[in-house]
Amino acid sequence: MIIPYFDVKSDVRIRVHHFTPNAEKNSPVLVFCHPTGFCSLVYASVVAHLRGFNVFGIDFRSHGYSERGNVENWSGFAADLDAAFTEIKLQTKNEKFIGVGISSGSSAHILNAEKNPSLYAGLYLCEPILFPPGADLTAR
Repeated sequence: MIIPYFDVKSDVRIRVHHFTPNAEKNSPVLVFCHPTGFCSLVYASVVAHLRGFNVFGIDFRSHGYSERGNVENWSGFAADLDAAFTEIKLQTKNEKFIGVGISSGSSAHILNAEKNPSLYAGLYLCEPILFPPGADLTAR
């Protein structure tokens, strides 16, 4: 199966896969974000069973078909997601999205939703990596 894609510019080139290019224009848009060490194509078998959605998946920096970039913290992943949303909004004419993520992909959605809450109609997150404000992470 060939999955169409396009690239966007964060501070590095980011690959965005469009799993459902023939989706109806008014379909809700799902944006899948993968965990560390995977790429967005890990979701292909799940997406094959979805109906009635327009589905995109993002390869974060240093993952999949995206360029290598700084991965010392997940703020770069949030920037990658923000760059992808800019183009997805243009292609779909939607203003609200449903974010789906696992682990670091969940965290990227949370970081992006904190800065851009109006982008999200909902979030479906598995194992987001979160720490309470002021947590001492020096021993980690």
